[in-house]
Amino acid sequence: MFKRKIYDNIYSKLFIDNKAIILIWARQVWKTTIMKSLLWNNKYSTFIDLDLFSNREIFDSEETLLFYIKTKWYIENSKETFYLFIDEFQNVANSTIILKGIIDNIDNIKIIASWSSSLKIKNLLKESLVWRAYIFNIFPLDFEEFLIFKNQEELLWILNSDNIPEFYIKKINILLKEFLIYGWYPEVVLKNTKEEKFEILENIFQFYLQKDIRDLLWIRNIRAYSNMLRYIALNIWQLLKINSMSNDIWITNITSNNYISILEDTFLIWLIEPYFSNKINSIKKTPKVFMLDNWMRNYILKNFWEFDLRTDKWALVENYVYSEFLKNKPKISNLFYFRDKNHNEIDFILEKDNRLDLFEVKINNISKVNKNAFKILEKLEINSENILSFKVKNDIKYNYKYLFNIFD
Repeated sequence: MFKRKIYDNIYSKLFIDNKAIILIWARQVWKTTIMKSLLWNNKYSTFIDLDLFSNREIFDSEETLLFYIKTKWYIENSKETFYLFIDEFQNVANSTIILKGIIDNIDNIKIIASWSSSLKIKNLLKESLVWRAYIFNIFPLDFEEFLIFKNQEELLWILNSDNIPEFYIKKINILLKEFLIYGWYPEVVLKNTKEEKFEILENIFQFYLQKDIRDLLWIRNIRAYSNMLRYIALNIWQLLKINSMSNDIWITNITSNNYISILEDTFLIWLIEPYFSNKINSIKKTPKVFMLDNWMRNYILKNFWEFDLRTDKWALVENYVYSEFLKNKPKISNLFYFRDKNHNEIDFILEKDNRLDLFEVKINNISKVNKNAFKILEKLEINSENILSFKVKNDIKYNYKYLFNIFD
């Protein structure tokens, strides 16, 4: 069994206090697998799957929950901590109330819960639970984990070497192209054939529409919602102009903004704001939109062509680079893009500790950052030494060296 990189960090929070551990992100990123791995290490514990309707009545109230776990070896006032694992907690209407009540009033119950939507997590934070819980984002695999899941650990140290043999370059290219097309969900990565991969992706997408969108969030106009997904899939890494999108797919701006919020809260898209030294301007200006996994985009567009045959290589690569940023950037940092009135653009700006680092994403045999980027430096008052460039070409060693070392 493969272990996610974040596992040890989660495990370290299991025994130090009674604060809850909350794992959030979309389905199929191994939240359940992580929880069950933690479960096997604990004698006094139980696991409740709330995708099963029959289990949801357990959470009718705090009293019914306590009654149930007493049948699973929980003892009130015991010095032994009881570990309560709750999968897909968003399926319970009063989950936040129960969670808050147990954490505040019962010292010997430790809750480990997963959420596949951030809607109720936002409510938790509003209710001052941020200091009562450890919250972990369980992202899909990054490329480093992808190589481990493909039993290619030897490539991890090779990628960071200065001289990569041609044999390994070809091998890495093959793996990268698979990663760009079929995405970074663990179960998909572990399948060997295209047919097996597609079957899992189709099940994930249909389950998302049925369970999370129609049943949980009560979206009735699935056709309009699906049209928005397709519109965004066709326009990833582009500016998200609500008026234009609403007109193109025949819905109101209010509906568009509502759907965008749902897409963010269910971890399908992410918006990146433009950089301004005045942060209020960043909020007011038009964001760029990214999808958090290439497979979703390819599935929506019904395009799983090989990478070398694609006309949208640029979109796949930039979306991939953004995803790697999201998974690996320092917690106390911000990611922006930059575009001036003359449409000179910098793909990504990482802001951390009063420092700005600029990143250009290049495809094909391009070795230099766009000269216009240097003109922008004067406006941003950034030293040109801070410019780094991602490059994806036949010899891709620089691309990986940056991806693995840039956040050290």
